[in-house]
Amino acid sequence: MAINVFKSGGIGRYYFKENNIEYGPFQLDWMLQFVDADTPVKVSNSKWCLAKQHPDFIKYFNIKEVVKPAIPYTVPIEPVKNNYSNLIIGLGLVVVVLLFGIYIFKNSNKNESDDEIARQKQMVLDSIAVVNAQQQNLLQQQQDSINNLNTNRLDSLKESERKLIFLQNQNMLAERILNYYSDIINNNFNANNYYADQVFQYISLNDVTPDEINDVFLNKDDYTNENIIFDKSTFVFQRELDNVYYFNYSISYSCFRTRKNKTQTCDVDIEIGFDEEFKIKSYKEMNIRNLTFE
Repeated sequence: MAINVFKSGGIGRYYFKENNIEYGPFQLDWMLQFVDADTPVKVSNSKWCLAKQHPDFIKYFNIKEVVKPAIPYTVPIEPVKNNYSNLIIGLGLVVVVLLFGIYIFKNSNKNESDDEIARQKQMVLDSIAVVNAQQQNLLQQQQDSINNLNTNRLDSLKESERKLIFLQNQNMLAERILNYYSDIINNNFNANNYYADQVFQYISLNDVTPDEINDVFLNKDDYTNENIIFDKSTFVFQRELDNVYYFNYSISYSCFRTRKNKTQTCDVDIEIGFDEEFKIKSYKEMNIRNLTFE
C-alpha cells in the first residue's frame, strides 16, 4: 500500500538556509531564534530572500535583531577583576607594614628587651599572614565564581549544539518515521528497530519495553488492512526535555475493524520523542479527528 509523504499541510511552512543547507519547515515563532536579519528565508513554494526583506520577518528586525545561536569551539575564561575589596586589603597591608616600621624606629632608642621587640615583630608578621590569607581566599572565591559561570555557558552551548544536530537530521528522522509505518502496513514491524530500551509512553501505556510494544501489535486482531499516510509537511520540532527531543506531525489512518465489520478512517495528531541515539522514547496520540465508520 502506498505511503504519501507529500500531503499538504499548514503547520511549519517557513524555511531558512545556513551554509547553503536548507532547514525546515518550522513555525515562525520557533524559527526566529535561529535566524538573523541577513539569513535567507522563504515560505513554502516561494522565492528566497533575506529575513530583513521578508514581510513576515521584517518587523522582528526593526526593533531588535534576533541573534542566531553560535557554537564556538572555545569559551574565553574571564580574567579576575580587581575590586574595592582587593584595594582595601592591599592598603591595610601597607598600613600594617608602616606601623611596624614606626614602632621599631620609636623603640630603637629605648632600652626595651630583645624579647619584647621579637614578640611585637612576630605579632606584625602574624597580622600580615592573616591579611594575605584573606586576600587569597577572596581571589579564589572570585575565580570559582567565574569558573561556574563559564561552565554554565558551556552547558548552554552544548544544549544548542544538540538541538542543531537534530535539526540537521530532521529529514533522516522523517524517513525513519516513514519506514516505521511501512513496516506496520507490511506486517514486518519490530519495535526493537525503533524504540529505546525503556519507553516513557506508548499511546496509553507507560514505562514499557520494545518487547511489550511488540505484544500490542501481535494482539491487534480487530485492526486489519491498515493504511497510514504520513504527512511529512507537518513534521516540526517542538521542544527538548531531559535530552529527549519532541516533534509533532499528523497521519491519516484507515483500517477494517473486524468486530464492527466496518472500515474506520481518521486523522491523528502525533507527538514523538527521540533520544540522542535517535531512538523513540515516547509516542503519543495527541488528538483524533474526523473519525468515521463506514
